[in-house]
Amino acid sequence: IEKEGLGGAYFRVGYPTVGLHDEDLYPLDLLSYILSRGGASRLERTVKEDLRLVSDVGSYSNTPGYGAGTFVLYGTCAPEQLKEAIAASVKELYRLRDDLVSPEELHTALTQKMADDVLGKQTAEDEAESIGWSMLGAGNPDFDALYLRRLREVTPAQIQAVARKYFKDDKQTVVVLRPPVAPTATTSMAEASTDAAAGVDPFPIEKLDLPNGFRVLLKRNPNKPLVNLQVAFLGGVRLEPAGQEGVSAITAELLSRGAGAMSRDELAKAFDQIGGNLSPSSGNNSFGLSVEVLAEHFPKALELAALIIREPTFPERELETVRGDNLQALARMNDDWDDQLLTAFRRAFFTRHPYGYSPLGTE
Repeated sequence: IEKEGLGGAYFRVGYPTVGLHDEDLYPLDLLSYILSRGGASRLERTVKEDLRLVSDVGSYSNTPGYGAGTFVLYGTCAPEQLKEAIAASVKELYRLRDDLVSPEELHTALTQKMADDVLGKQTAEDEAESIGWSMLGAGNPDFDALYLRRLREVTPAQIQAVARKYFKDDKQTVVVLRPPVAPTATTSMAEASTDAAAGVDPFPIEKLDLPNGFRVLLKRNPNKPLVNLQVAFLGGVRLEPAGQEGVSAITAELLSRGAGAMSRDELAKAFDQIGGNLSPSSGNNSFGLSVEVLAEHFPKALELAALIIREPTFPERELETVRGDNLQALARMNDDWDDQLLTAFRRAFFTRHPYGYSPLGTE
């Protein structure tokens, strides 16, 4: 597939494999980790670092509960290196058909898998999600435990066996997204493609200082028919008065809950009707909102955003709802050791500086 305006080439090389209940699931998943998990993996070390053919490379084994799965190699490279990058990536995959992986490689992949499982279940919500997906996909709420147990039983010979079984040229599907091979010099998009391939940004950021004090930064991306609007004001934890920690987060959230004559429900419905997303935000130094919408609906989205910015109403009822939500979020922070660690670090490192507080503030 050729697409004007791209600054690089993207490839996918896929092979049909198995579903979630097949015995080959386990060696295929570990094989993918051996290929591409971590900086010392085969694809990273050879195709990216030694040969310098790609800027990004990886693999994944997808095994759904509803049918056959796929094994995919993927990468990003310069257009002129596309053929070499694909050939080198497939060569690394096919090496697994010829030679047994070392016990060290297999052990490393297994350790990485185990670590990812633990890191992915740090909260009660993570645990519940894991049980839910296991039940929906495998019909067994304890499938994750079974999965890890079966991974430990995989041998180098099984890795080689599945590589020989599934990775064949006649089963291979290759999809490429790249700039046009011979772009015309008469169109601005073709010029943009050439510039991008040469490492030159064809659409640099434009800065406008408006008379009312607003500073506007414009960045064009012709690859997607979307407009993303970010509106930011000075604020956040740094400017919150002592004793009012968290007021910035509440202010940001309330922006989307009433403006002009429109209620929260009316604002939400208006954005839903144009397929737009409205998201408030508050951090260390700023607060505001973001709007994402298809380009054809941007005029309406901009009109709504302007109303929210100029005429927020901060309804009392919505304030109490947001206050309650944030209090619950503060209470849940103790459920996640990562959040506990971040909270402790903030207080110890920043001491009396406002950065010592979470954007959610304190109870």
